[in-house]
Amino acid sequence: MIVELICEWRRETQLRRARHPRVLYVTDLVRCPLKRRFEMLFPELASQDLMGPASVAGSLLHLGIEGVVAEYAVRRGYSVEAEVEVARVVRLSAGEYVLSGRPDIVLRAESEPPTVVEVKTSRSDASIPYEHHVLQAQLYAWMLSAKEALLVYVTPERIAEFSLSELGARRLTEADVVRLAEETVSAAKAPRYEWECRYCRYAVVCPRKVSASP
Repeated sequence: MIVELICEWRRETQLRRARHPRVLYVTDLVRCPLKRRFEMLFPELASQDLMGPASVAGSLLHLGIEGVVAEYAVRRGYSVEAEVEVARVVRLSAGEYVLSGRPDIVLRAESEPPTVVEVKTSRSDASIPYEHHVLQAQLYAWMLSAKEALLVYVTPERIAEFSLSELGARRLTEADVVRLAEETVSAAKAPRYEWECRYCRYAVVCPRKVSASP
C-alpha cells in the first residue's frame, strides 16, 4: 500500500511537469539542452526513473527539509514558501518564452528582498558546490530579485550550507539569462557538461552522446 502511494505521488509530480514548447524550466538552462527536446519527443523514457530509490529518497529529503524550515524559520520572523512556481518572460531571437521554476524554499522577512534556498543531495561531498547548482541558484536569485541565495547540501559526510555571496558568485543580468536561454532553445551547446552523458536516460537515443575514452 505505501509503495503504491509513493508511486502515485511520483506520478502526479511528473504529470505537473508536462512540457510546453514555449516554456523553459530553470533546470533546462543548467543542463544539456537536448534533454528538453527529448522530454517532448520521448516522454516514456522520463518514467523509467519514476521509482528509482535514489531519486525517491532525494525527493523525500527535500520534503523533510522544507517542512523543518517552514516550522522553525517562522520562529525567527520569516515567512516561508516551498516549491512555489515563479515565472518571467524572456525575449529571444525566436520570440517570447516563459522561464519557469520552483525554488525549493523562499524566505521572506518583512519588506526585505527574499532569500532563495536550494536543497541538494550528493553521494560525495568532493568538489561541492557544483557549478550547475550554483548557476541554478543564481537564476532563481535573478527571477526573484533575491538579496541572497543559499545552497544546502546533504551528503553522507556532511550537511553544508553555501551562500552565493560567500562564494563570490556574481548576480546574473538579463543578458546572461537570455544567452543561456538562446543556447538551450538552439541546443548550440550539447551536452552542456561532458559528464552528463554518463547519467542521462536519453543517451540511448542521443546523436551527441559523449562516450568515455576506452
